[in-house]
Amino acid sequence: VDAYEQVCQRLRNATESTQRSEVYWALHHMGFACNIMGDFKRAEGFLKEAIEAAIGVYGEEAPSTLVTRQELILAILSQGRAAEAEVTLRELLPLIEQINGPSDLSRLKARHALASAILDQGRVAEAEAALKELLPLVEKIYDSDPLGTFVTRHELARANLNLGRAAEAEKALRDLLPLR
Repeated sequence: VDAYEQVCQRLRNATESTQRSEVYWALHHMGFACNIMGDFKRAEGFLKEAIEAAIGVYGEEAPSTLVTRQELILAILSQGRAAEAEVTLRELLPLIEQINGPSDLSRLKARHALASAILDQGRVAEAEAALKELLPLVEKIYDSDPLGTFVTRHELARANLNLGRAAEAEKALRDLLPLR
């Protein structure tokens, strides 16, 4: 992260398009790294700055801009701001589908994040329905690879647990244990 930050400091005032795209790239990757390390507040700051840079270089509806917006939503969701993440995801999903198509992996990831945001707000039945609809699509993309479906199946088990279906949730979670 520090290396990316040093690159950004040197390039922040860049005027050439190539350098501005490098600033975007560095900011995006700093935000991504911070998300992975659990520093969600810091990630949010980098990603907001990366979105501004991406819009300036590529435009508001460019795939790079959309990917960074999705990464920002994950940082927001990870900070417990599920309602804010939901609003943004509902705005972003139609744009992702329009630009990337209905079966694009980034659309499925956004739908998954939306289901998680709904679940985190306590709207469990709604989240469960969204996850049940999403699981076959995720299985198709990952060719039924259990590792590729792990997060969706885990969230579905969490929904079942919140709906009072402990035995169903336990079975689903036990099925996931060999994948750790």
